[in-house]
Amino acid sequence: MNPANLKLLRRQISCLFNRFELNQLILDHETIDKIEKLAEKLAIEHENYFNDEFDEEDLEVNIKISEYTLKMKKLLEFISSAKEESKVKIPKLKLQFSGFKKDWLSFLSLFQEMSQLNNFNIKEKFLLLLSALPERLKNGISLEPNELNFNWLIDFLNNKFGSEEIKESEILSQVEKLNVKSGPTWLIIEKIDKLFIQALNADISFDVREYVFRKKIWSAIPLATANEIKREEDQSVQNILKLLREKVRIEREWKLFQDSRINFSKDSFNSSVKCEICNLKNHQTFKCRNGSVESRKEAVFKKKLCLRCLKPGHNVKDCKSKFKCSFCKGDHASVICKKEKDKKGNVNNLEQASIDTCDSEILNC
Repeated sequence: MNPANLKLLRRQISCLFNRFELNQLILDHETIDKIEKLAEKLAIEHENYFNDEFDEEDLEVNIKISEYTLKMKKLLEFISSAKEESKVKIPKLKLQFSGFKKDWLSFLSLFQEMSQLNNFNIKEKFLLLLSALPERLKNGISLEPNELNFNWLIDFLNNKFGSEEIKESEILSQVEKLNVKSGPTWLIIEKIDKLFIQALNADISFDVREYVFRKKIWSAIPLATANEIKREEDQSVQNILKLLREKVRIEREWKLFQDSRINFSKDSFNSSVKCEICNLKNHQTFKCRNGSVESRKEAVFKKKLCLRCLKPGHNVKDCKSKFKCSFCKGDHASVICKKEKDKKGNVNNLEQASIDTCDSEILNC
């Protein structure tokens, strides 16, 4: 047993236990981790003592062991009972407030967004907010995680770091600096919407708020949309944003619908295409380049395909296609022309030109 380690360990346990006795111990994620680690270390130290140095007659040491074991037991029971009673989910999110006024508004906005996304209850919000505060603030706050104390904490921090003048000027500055060409319209509208909510919470005067936000909205949306909205009776920014949110939602759904139709059409086309020569489904017959000219020609004869349009059911004499070979201008498909070998360097360009002009004739054959 290391006396120095044990002394430090007991001092830390005593500090936590004293706060527990005075009802000042707040169960945040860090505190719970700390207590559990201390319990583990204490158990190891005591186990080492009983294995190596145990002296039944050393009453002072044995009393100390019993005393700190009891303290730790009460702390662990407190953790367990508090979790069971309150069902508090300790948020394990990385959120940190710098402690400077200039950062308060952005921190508060991020905190509210994270709380909403994770659907935290009041107790979880309280613990998340408390864990994000600097140590100098956190150490001076000893409150139970409930709605009353959460509201008090928000008011306290608002008064300390977020004076109305600072919040108002910062919000309006963010609106003015917002680049309406920095992304798609729907993204800009979302940013304006978030800033508008902050402006409502900051109690910015109605006239100033309406002027600044309306000006930014008109510059962000297309003229046709602006003219459409201007026909509405209610021209308040709140109603304009409501209409734009609905418009964005409809446009997104329409785009998803169109994308799904395009993908469906592509899949349908790809599934219907099949090369008659090699039986693969990734290209059309007249574009086949698998194997040699001789092997392709052999496959055409074997499957009794038309030498000109490469379709079954008729021969060259009855073929309605006017297609000519790209290499020799003969009455047969380019993919079975012997002269393809002699003009290897120009095959792709010549044939592509022929394919582009004759696709419709071949397909209508």
